[in-house]
Amino acid sequence: MIKQIVPFSKTGLLERIRSEHHKLETLLAQLDENQMTQPGVVGDWSIKDILVHIAAWEQSMLLWVGETRQGITPRPPSSNHELHRWNHSIYQQNQPRPLAKVLAEFHQSYQKVIQSIADTPEEDLSKEIPSAWPEGPLWQGVANNTWGHYKEHAASIRAWMKKNI
Repeated sequence: MIKQIVPFSKTGLLERIRSEHHKLETLLAQLDENQMTQPGVVGDWSIKDILVHIAAWEQSMLLWVGETRQGITPRPPSSNHELHRWNHSIYQQNQPRPLAKVLAEFHQSYQKVIQSIADTPEEDLSKEIPSAWPEGPLWQGVANNTWGHYKEHAASIRAWMKKNI
């Protein structure tokens, strides 16, 4: 979980999202299609699978942010078991998808995140709604599902690259 180090600002959040996404994109640019579809980067997952995973979490996070802003209690996975089952389901559903479609969705999802956060008032991002958003203020849930997620998986990809490329 991302911990608040400095006072929150929407501008700072967007800058961090863009920065960590750019680092991930720079890493991906070093890989060819075969490398991106090779299993074993994280467990059985390939880099393609990781990108599906990131985009799915981004889109779910945007749904949960929208629900929270409307006063609806979102329903993210509530236990590690449910979380692992959900991740596995996403993995299985997306196995047959070609890399080109996964990459397009990954880029579109990121653009939706940037637009949605840019359109969300800073005061909404600062609100703490413990019953609906267990990660603390709304911005913290956004950070965990964007730049924190990019950073986490970029580290896994880097480690795999050191061993395999």
